[in-house]
Amino acid sequence: MVMGIAGLGIRPYCLGARPFSRRPAQEASVSDIVNTEQAQAWNGPEGAHWARHQDRWNAVNGGFDEPLLDAAGITAEQRILDLGCGSGQTTRLAALRASRGRALGLDLSGPMLAEARIRAEREGVANVSFVQGDTQVHSFAAGSFDSAISRYGVMFFADPVAAFGNIGRALRPGGRLAFVCPADAVLNDWVTAVTSLGDLLPVGDFGRAGSPGMFSLAAPDRIRGVLSAAG
Repeated sequence: MVMGIAGLGIRPYCLGARPFSRRPAQEASVSDIVNTEQAQAWNGPEGAHWARHQDRWNAVNGGFDEPLLDAAGITAEQRILDLGCGSGQTTRLAALRASRGRALGLDLSGPMLAEARIRAEREGVANVSFVQGDTQVHSFAAGSFDSAISRYGVMFFADPVAAFGNIGRALRPGGRLAFVCPADAVLNDWVTAVTSLGDLLPVGDFGRAGSPGMFSLAAPDRIRGVLSAAG
C-alpha cells in the first residue's frame, strides 16, 4: 500500500485524502456489529431524526460533496465505497461520477439506509447499492474498491485503527481514501453558536476524549497517527 496524507484542512472541518497500496448486499446481524453504542444511537431516535430530516442536513453539509469527490479522484469505471453513507447522497453522487462502475454505501443505520434506497430508485441511480454494517469488521473482499469516501462518518468509529485497517484491505493497491470530518471545536462556528446558548437551553457534550464523537478525529496529528497505525 502507498502511504501518505494528500490533503488536510478545510475550515471549520478537515478533509483527508490518502492513497492506499463483496459481500452480497444484506442487512447486518447483531454479530456483525461491534460498534454497539453507535449502532443503538443510529437505529434509534437519532437515526430516525436524520432520516426524516435528510434534506435539511444534506443542504447544510452538501458544500463539501464536490471537494470530497474530487479528493477521491473518482473516474468513470471505478468501484467506490462510501462509509457512514447515511441517506446516501454522497453515494449517489459518487455513482454518477463512476458511471460505468459502481458505488456501495455502508452504514450502521437501518432508517437512513431505507431512505437511501428510496432516493436512489427515485433518482434512477442504478449502479449503487447499500448495506447495513460496521466498517470495523465488515467482510469486504480484498482489493475490491478503487476509492473510499466518507462525509462525517469516520469520527464515529469505536476503534478507528481497526476500521481504517479494514478499509485499507478493501482498497486495491494505490486506491484512495478521502473523508470529511469536523476540525477542532475552537475553529467551528457551529459549535460556537450552539454553546453560546448554554444559559438558555441544555447543550450536551460532544463526546468523551478518545471515544467516538464529533471531534474524535479533529486533530491532523491524530488522523496521521491513526492511519499510520492502521497500516
